[in-house]
Amino acid sequence: MVTFVHSSRFFPISLIFPFLLLFLCVFNDSNPLDPNGVNYVPPSFRINDDDEGNLGKNDTIHKTSALLVVKGNHNACFFQVNVDSSDFTEWQSDGTFLLKSLTNGDHEVVVNCKYDGGNDIFSDTVHFTALTDGYVPKFINNRDSQVYTDTGKTVILRAAVTGPGPFTYQWYKDTALIDRETDSVLVIDSVTVDRTGVYYYIVANEFDTITGPLFTVSIVGDEKIFSVMYHDNDSVAVNVPSDNTLYGKGDSATVKAITGQLLKDRFEFVGWYTDTLFTGEPIKAGGVVLFGTDNVHLYAKWNQPPTFRVTYNDNGSTGGKVPFDPTAYTPGDNVTIKGNVNGLVKDGFVFSEWNSQPDGSGNIYVGGYEITNINQDIVLYARWTKKQTYFVMYDGNDQTDGDPPVDGNEYEPNATIIVKDNTGGLVKTGYQFVGWNTAKNGSGVAYAALVSLKLTGNIKLYAQWTERDVYSITYDGNEKSSGSVPEDNNKYESGQRIVVKANTGNLVRDGYTFAGWNTKPDGSGITYMADVGITVADSNIVLYASWTQDETYTVTYDGNGHSSGRVPEDVNNYVLHATALIKANDNNLQRVGYRFTGWCFDKDGNGKHYAPQDSISVLGDIVLYAVWSQVIAFNVIYDDNGKTSGSVPVDTNLYEPGSLVIVRNNSNDLAKDGFTFAGWNTKSDGSGKKLYANDKFSMDSSNVTLYAYWTEGETYTVTYVDNESTDGTVPVDSNNYESGALVSVLPNHGNLVRTGFTFTGWNTNADGTGNPYVEGATFSITENTTLYARWSTKRTYTVSYQDNGKTTGDVPVDNNAYENGATAIVLGNTGNLQKDGFIFTGWNVNAEGTGTSYSPNADIKIDTQNVVLYAVWTKNTALTYKLTYYGNEATSGNVPADNSLYKEGSAAVITGSMSSLLKIGYSFAGWSRSSYDPDHTLKIYMPGDTIVMSDNIALYAVWTTEKLYKVIYSANGSTNGAVPKDENLYLPGVNVTVKDNSGSLVKSGFTFVGWNTKADGSGVSYASNAVFVKGERDDTLYARWSGKPTYTVTYNPN
Repeated sequence: MVTFVHSSRFFPISLIFPFLLLFLCVFNDSNPLDPNGVNYVPPSFRINDDDEGNLGKNDTIHKTSALLVVKGNHNACFFQVNVDSSDFTEWQSDGTFLLKSLTNGDHEVVVNCKYDGGNDIFSDTVHFTALTDGYVPKFINNRDSQVYTDTGKTVILRAAVTGPGPFTYQWYKDTALIDRETDSVLVIDSVTVDRTGVYYYIVANEFDTITGPLFTVSIVGDEKIFSVMYHDNDSVAVNVPSDNTLYGKGDSATVKAITGQLLKDRFEFVGWYTDTLFTGEPIKAGGVVLFGTDNVHLYAKWNQPPTFRVTYNDNGSTGGKVPFDPTAYTPGDNVTIKGNVNGLVKDGFVFSEWNSQPDGSGNIYVGGYEITNINQDIVLYARWTKKQTYFVMYDGNDQTDGDPPVDGNEYEPNATIIVKDNTGGLVKTGYQFVGWNTAKNGSGVAYAALVSLKLTGNIKLYAQWTERDVYSITYDGNEKSSGSVPEDNNKYESGQRIVVKANTGNLVRDGYTFAGWNTKPDGSGITYMADVGITVADSNIVLYASWTQDETYTVTYDGNGHSSGRVPEDVNNYVLHATALIKANDNNLQRVGYRFTGWCFDKDGNGKHYAPQDSISVLGDIVLYAVWSQVIAFNVIYDDNGKTSGSVPVDTNLYEPGSLVIVRNNSNDLAKDGFTFAGWNTKSDGSGKKLYANDKFSMDSSNVTLYAYWTEGETYTVTYVDNESTDGTVPVDSNNYESGALVSVLPNHGNLVRTGFTFTGWNTNADGTGNPYVEGATFSITENTTLYARWSTKRTYTVSYQDNGKTTGDVPVDNNAYENGATAIVLGNTGNLQKDGFIFTGWNVNAEGTGTSYSPNADIKIDTQNVVLYAVWTKNTALTYKLTYYGNEATSGNVPADNSLYKEGSAAVITGSMSSLLKIGYSFAGWSRSSYDPDHTLKIYMPGDTIVMSDNIALYAVWTTEKLYKVIYSANGSTNGAVPKDENLYLPGVNVTVKDNSGSLVKSGFTFVGWNTKADGSGVSYASNAVFVKGERDDTLYARWSGKPTYTVTYNPN
């Protein structure tokens, strides 16, 4: 025996061991079941609905029974349940409960759990719904019955079941299964003693399996063994009628009346029936029933009125549960309203009562209130009243940057909050943040950041600012040519960081590129680029535009073999892609035997010719060469024709055919004894045309000799008188005229004026009553004639001439002043006006040539307004033009050459040969009439296109880095021939000219009728030479074939 010592006594260990174990269990403070222990774990459990068929929370079942399984947190757990507020079951260690006889509707199971011997109870509730009506088989008559029969008779037993089928049946006799009896009817043939006994059946559908009533089959004789049995059929009767008399086969019994105590709650008694299907008419009290071989069963029939439900709706709750009322109410019942017993809550609201409408506009009901005489289903909605809450708002109070804090909380009255700090980085230029105040001007209650504040209402806190030293930043254009500097009107504090502005005002300085900003105007300070930060020191900041000098180019003019005069000068320095305006031949650049017609990049005149004020794009240093057009010119020779002294005048000019010649006077005192000099004649014998000094004639296409004309007859002179002029000199006519000679009236060359008057021409009388003449007018002389200056105080009008786009020459000048109604003589092209490619054909009152036209020497009536006459130009269709190609900054290869001469209006075909023209890093995309068109606003010509010639045309290669696209032609099933090829690569938006069937494509049995964007012809169709706009994709054009006959149209010149 093992013993141990304790208090100097010896005890057998076998006697004390049980007590030791008890001591260890009770006093072990680490025991998890000991409520006083440090590791105590309260009892708990979970609903085990993992296995199919086990009941879970909020399940819906279609059975009259359910298996509820709970698992405790310890094997010492015991459990008990109650169903629908029934008594709790006894405590058991097994957590499995079979819930039986469940009716149709909602059910509630309360489960309790505790440790064996413990007091702490853990509870949970399982709500579920049993939908048995319409699902579970239901017996029409579930009562056991006694079946009597005679020997040898046939007994038929029927299973009376309703509900959703299909049903399966199995019959039993005395608990033994009857083989192959699986129908709803059991037939017992020729009943003998061995076939009597207790019969029953089991019926099942997909939802449940139930056992039917018992049928006791007996053989009856003449004894009285039958009774009348009254069945209340689920009534709440205190007692039912009874008949203690025994009856024999063939007897009759009188049906008894109800005693007045036969009742079924909420049902009405109708009468008695001999079967539970209530077939036929009810048997009233006093009626008779007959006995056969069985007891007579009389079943009370009850009429059931409708039932109503009361349902509770949480109406948007955020927690808790609505009350549950499982009662089915019948008409006339009273309903007691439940309170908010399950802790229904909604954030920001307080539960106040129930209402018959969700918006609270219906009837109000509170817990405990009674609704009488219910006659319909009722839904009661929780009614929520918003809690009284307050808000805290923050205001930046004119801040210049940052955001005030945001407090999105709702606070209850008297809640204590912590005032926020300046978490949004509020800034006010020139000020420092010092806290918050309830008044914008700081006159309210001040609060520092992070202090506590008790709320008694909504509150708005304004940022408070104290002023501090501030500085500015200014931008300087620094010798800009145009544009404006950015403005920054802000004030900055020391240490604050500023973001430098960009050149938003498009500052420009001719010949320079903007390169940022610098702290010094000469660029020797610190350079800042846009969007870079700069820290403010203790002074204002000035940033000067920083300029980098551009590479510039010049435009130089070359006389190209001129013989006199000077080329114009262009002193400008141009940056790349700048526009230069072509200068005029202002310095009288001339070349003997040639006429100046403009300027050209090519010394030989190939390419486009430029007129004054035309614009060109500068792509490098440019030399413009004078373009000369060779002319055939002739001399005017003066012959003395037998003079005896003096000498003839000399005219060194060369005159083109059609140009105007002014006849010279006898300036060198030419004389012939016995004769008077009387002008010039085109023939030496005087038989030709007579001409006088200052006469004008049009140059012929050969040299002209003018012979001195000598006469022995009387001659006459023309003298001009100023007629009271106040300034100027009269013209002098030195000619001697023979009688009948035609005199041309001279203009007012000496600028005669008379204060308060207007010069209006000449008159043969000083008082203006004679014959009036204007400059250029003619008259036949028969005597010495004096012409007096004519002065007028009336309003006068002028006739002026406009060149209307001439290339060279000068307009004629009419210095006359005309009164209303006077007639002016239209002048000719006396200044040899010319326009390249055009012929002068007269004058018109409109620049467009749409008004009245006048030929030289025509009369024009003056009518209360000045007259302006515009030169009329007609296209010279005999001219020819050239088409020239330029590489436009190509880095290698040669441009195509076109040596053809094209007539006005003819079409030139753009060359398909590129001659290996390349530009590194670029793709060739066609030709343009501009050397610089980055946005492709002008038409792009592709090889194979045509261009109408109306001038010398220059085409510049178009280079691009954009993606180019192809046009591919498909034979689409042809049997012979070849598809055309388009070697071009196209920019999107460029016109594509569809090619014709140049390869003679054919397809047996079909006719070629054009092209289509789809092989089956369902796309867009194009004929040969049609035009479409290129998209951003490669295009394939399929040959279109027609199996139908086609026809041609032929034109006969007849």
